[in-house]
Amino acid sequence: MPIRVVAFDGDDTLWHNETHFNFTQAALRDLLRGHAPNADVDARLFETEMANLSLYGYGIKSFTLSMIETALEITDGTIPASDLKVILDWGKRMLREPTELLEGVRETLLGMSQNHQLLLITKGDLFDQESKLARSGLAERFPHPVPRDLAARAGRRGFGAWRRLVQARQDHRAGPPAGLAGWAAKPVCPPQATISAGPENEEGLNPRGRPSLIGLAL
Repeated sequence: MPIRVVAFDGDDTLWHNETHFNFTQAALRDLLRGHAPNADVDARLFETEMANLSLYGYGIKSFTLSMIETALEITDGTIPASDLKVILDWGKRMLREPTELLEGVRETLLGMSQNHQLLLITKGDLFDQESKLARSGLAERFPHPVPRDLAARAGRRGFGAWRRLVQARQDHRAGPPAGLAGWAAKPVCPPQATISAGPENEEGLNPRGRPSLIGLAL
């Protein structure tokens, strides 16, 4: 069966993302070294991110809250408010970063859009992803990003189900048509898979998202 819909993740598949996290995490290590020289900041931050995943979800805002919590825990609450503001400002800076496309993305999407419907599916903060998409110059290719939890509910009924899902997104309804269960997907590692994908736990979860290219056989 030919693939008629191709759905992309955005972070580290279409545009650079993890590099911003790595840069900010290095700054956090430097900041906390003055308060707790022997602390394993990376390990503590990752533990906090994973513990907060079910509460905050994925993305920069979650990362920022986890950095603040980690700083408070490592310093036993003695970190100055001025340093907490520095961390908060890092998060704001990350949210404003220009969206830098990975090499070849624009040309690839142009070619694929000739014969496929393209979707952007995200498990991150939808507002943040839409903002990145607007800054990327790719908005015309992906006019209606789809949250991954909705995508997971729309699948095996075929291409029409995806059209109804996208229409539901356009109409700002709460979710896709009832009764859609499961979806057929083939994960494909993108050419830029050598990019650091960030930390993972034993189940392979990464609180910042992972590179993925998904072709839907619908």
